[in-house]
Amino acid sequence: MNLDNLHVLIVDDEPDGINYIVELLRTYFPTVQHLHTAENLIRAREILTHRKMDLLFLDIRMQDSTVFKLLNEGDLFTDEVLIFVTGHKEYAFEAIRTRPFDYLLKPLSPKEFVQCMDKCLQYLTEQKSRKSISDKVLVLSGSGRQYTIRMSQILYCRSMGAYTSFVLRSGKSIMVSKAMNHFQEELEENGFYRIHNSYVANLKHIDSVASKGSTHVVLTNGDTLPVSRRRRPGFNRVFNGEVRRD
Repeated sequence: MNLDNLHVLIVDDEPDGINYIVELLRTYFPTVQHLHTAENLIRAREILTHRKMDLLFLDIRMQDSTVFKLLNEGDLFTDEVLIFVTGHKEYAFEAIRTRPFDYLLKPLSPKEFVQCMDKCLQYLTEQKSRKSISDKVLVLSGSGRQYTIRMSQILYCRSMGAYTSFVLRSGKSIMVSKAMNHFQEELEENGFYRIHNSYVANLKHIDSVASKGSTHVVLTNGDTLPVSRRRRPGFNRVFNGEVRRD
């Protein structure tokens, strides 16, 4: 990955904590040009509102609050990589819910930092490659019209016998007179998975997975789709790899 284009945000209420990570980046990854810092959640929110970050280093306990307050503001985040750097082990379980790339404990050694960054940069490179694939287009014909849709705009597809309905991020649906099997292979080559006989879901738009009783997924638009028992093991493997957060 071209580090010149990497935007990194460091959030820590202790200046020494920020300065240490800045020093490590400048020493071991000197080509990282865009470093942003915030000593409180208000400043972090301002930065995230005006600029998309690629990588966030986050302390957890921030004065009289925690960084989870910021992370719960879902509209600020898309696919940023989260790395916690904290002196508090007790937040590990809560941190896992945010699907972090790593959870590093202070004091952080240069060796630990470099190993984490190497893995992180490899992940970002792979994600960039996947994103370029997911931006491929799909040409659909329905209702007497032809539509050119970017794959990244498709939330999921629903099989309706000889027809397939494509549900888009915009809230629009497109019905085409072809069965799901006609599209399944191409979709699965571009970040989708058939979670059920009736549904193929875009893995990048799955917000959460619930497994109480039967398994289902919640999409970023709030729609809930079932995962069939037969397809559950394969879905779990693919989804956990896709969202890493591997």
